[in-house]
Amino acid sequence: MCRPILSAQDAEQSATAQIQVMDESLYRIQRDVRQSDTNGVFLCSSDSDAVSCSQASTYTAATATSALAVLTAESNGDGPTRWDSTGHPLWSGFKVYWLSAESDGANTLYLAFEPASVSLDAEPTVLNSDAAQAVSAALASTDPFRVASDILTLQSFADVTKDHVGLRLTGLTQDGASSGQLTVEGDAYARN
Repeated sequence: MCRPILSAQDAEQSATAQIQVMDESLYRIQRDVRQSDTNGVFLCSSDSDAVSCSQASTYTAATATSALAVLTAESNGDGPTRWDSTGHPLWSGFKVYWLSAESDGANTLYLAFEPASVSLDAEPTVLNSDAAQAVSAALASTDPFRVASDILTLQSFADVTKDHVGLRLTGLTQDGASSGQLTVEGDAYARN
C-alpha cells in the first residue's frame, strides 16, 4: 500500500521534467515558424536514403512526420531575420527538425540549418525538392543540435489562408518500469 504513495512523487517529477522539455522544444519550433512563411513549411520523410517532402499546407489536420523543414531568413540559421531593401525576407535556407530513433522506442529530436537557393519574392517559390535537399543534408550532418530526447511523434499542418501552422509533440515519460505519454500542441502564425 505504501509503494504507490512513495513512488508517486518520482513519477510526478519525471512527467514534469518531460513536459518542460517538450514545451521548450515546441516553443523553439513555433518561434522558427513565426519567422517563416506558411509556403515554406514542409513535412518530410526518409525511406531508403530517399527524402520526400510536401508542403504542410497539403494537410488539413496534424500529420505525423519524421522531419520538418522550416524556411528561414536568418544568416546561417542563427541571429535576426534579414530583410532586403523592399522589406522582404532574405531567405537563406531551412531549419530542419528531425526524429532519430533511440533504443527505447522513442526518438531524439535534432535540429540543423541547411542553406538553399530560394526565390526572394514576397510570396516565396519553394519547391518540395528544395526542402528535400535540405533535409537530406541535415540527416547527413555530423554535429546536429540535440533539441530533446524521448519524443514519440512530431506532427504539423498549415493553413495558408490564415498563415496558421499547427504543431504537436508527443513524448515518453519513464519512471522505473512504468511509462506514459504526454502531448503538447500549439499554433504559430507565420508572419513573413
